[in-house]
Amino acid sequence: MKRHEIRAFLRPKGIALSTETISNRSLDFLLLFKQLHEAKTAEIKALIERKGGMILHMDGTHRSGGRVVFVLQEGHNGIVLDTDLIPSEAEEHVKPILSKFKKTYGSPLVIVRDMAKGLALCAANIFPNKPQQICQVHFIRNLEKDQVTEYHKRLKHSMVKHRLTPRLRALRNAGSGDNDIKKLQQRWVHIAVDYLLYPVEKHVKWISRPISYIVQYYRIDEVSNLVSRLIRWNASKYFVYKPLMELNTGLRDVLNDSEVFRHYRILDKTLEWLDKLRDNLRISRKTNLKDSTPGDIDLEDVTRNIKAVLAKICEEGRELGGNFPQIASAINNAFESHWEELFVPDPITFIVGIFSESELFLGHYISYQRFKSHRDAYEN
Repeated sequence: MKRHEIRAFLRPKGIALSTETISNRSLDFLLLFKQLHEAKTAEIKALIERKGGMILHMDGTHRSGGRVVFVLQEGHNGIVLDTDLIPSEAEEHVKPILSKFKKTYGSPLVIVRDMAKGLALCAANIFPNKPQQICQVHFIRNLEKDQVTEYHKRLKHSMVKHRLTPRLRALRNAGSGDNDIKKLQQRWVHIAVDYLLYPVEKHVKWISRPISYIVQYYRIDEVSNLVSRLIRWNASKYFVYKPLMELNTGLRDVLNDSEVFRHYRILDKTLEWLDKLRDNLRISRKTNLKDSTPGDIDLEDVTRNIKAVLAKICEEGRELGGNFPQIASAINNAFESHWEELFVPDPITFIVGIFSESELFLGHYISYQRFKSHRDAYEN
C-alpha cells in the first residue's frame, strides 16, 4: 500500500498519522523484519540444503531517484534472501552484496538474471563455474525493443502527417441531425471516434506514448470496414450523412498511404513472429507465465519447437523480401548468441528427486511476479 492509502485506511479507525510518520514507522518495521530475517539465516540455509541446493534469482529494478532495488531470491521456494537499495548495478555496488550472500548461504546451483552485463560479470567472479540463465522475459522484451522501436517511430511519423486526430476531434462537434436516422448515425460516429481516440493500454514497454500506432492502425482498419458497410446501406436508401463521409475520408487517407502500410506490414509481421516465440516460451506480453505447470513442460520439446519456429521465420523472411530477411536474421542471431544462457542444459538433475529440468526452465517465470511484489513493498 502507498502512504496515502495507509493514511486513508487508518483515518476511519480514529488513527491520524502524517505521511512522514507512516514512512518512519514503515522503515522501523523493515529494519526489525530484516533483523528477524538475519536471525533465521541458519534455519533458511538448512532448509535450502535439505532441498539439495538453490536456484538464485538476481534482479535489479531502477526506481525514481536513480537508485536500484536489488533483490536476491531463492527460486524454488520463493524465499527472498536479501534486498538492498544501491546507487546502480555497477560491479562495485553488486559485488559486496554477492560476497556477503556467498559467505552466508554458499554458492547456488544455478543463477537466473536479467540481460545486464554487469550482473553477469559479478556473478561469474563471485560464483565461478556456476551456470547462469538469463531471464527469458527480459530477453524477449529486449529483442522486441531492438526490432520494433525504429519501425514504430516510422509508422508514427507516416500516420501523424495525415492529422487524423484533430480531424476526428472535429467530428465530435458535428451538429445534431434533423431526423432520427441522422441522429442515430451521429451517435454512431461519436462512438467510433471515441474508440479510435481511446488510449491504448501499454502492453509492451517500447511504446512510450499512451497510444500505440500499430494498435491505432488496427482500429482504423476495423472501423473503416464498418463505415464502408454503413455508407453502402445509406447509398441503397439514397441517403448521405456528411460526418460519416468525412470520417470515411480520414480513415481511407491513412489506409491508402503506401508508406503507412509498408511500416505497418513490417511491424505486424515482426510482432507475429515474436508472439510465436513467446507462445513456445510459455510467456505472455504482460510477462505472466501462461497456464501450465512445470510437469507439463519438457525442455527438449520446447527447444526443438523454438528451433522450428526460428527456421520458419527465416524461411518466411526470405519469401517476403525487403526488410524481412534482415529482421528474421536478427531474431535468429539473438537466439543463437544467447542459446546456452536461455536454456541451461540439465545442471541439477544429479539432485535425486528434488528438481527436474523443466522446473529449472520455468523457475524464473514462477518467481517473476514475486519479485515485483517484493520490490513494490520495499520501495513503498
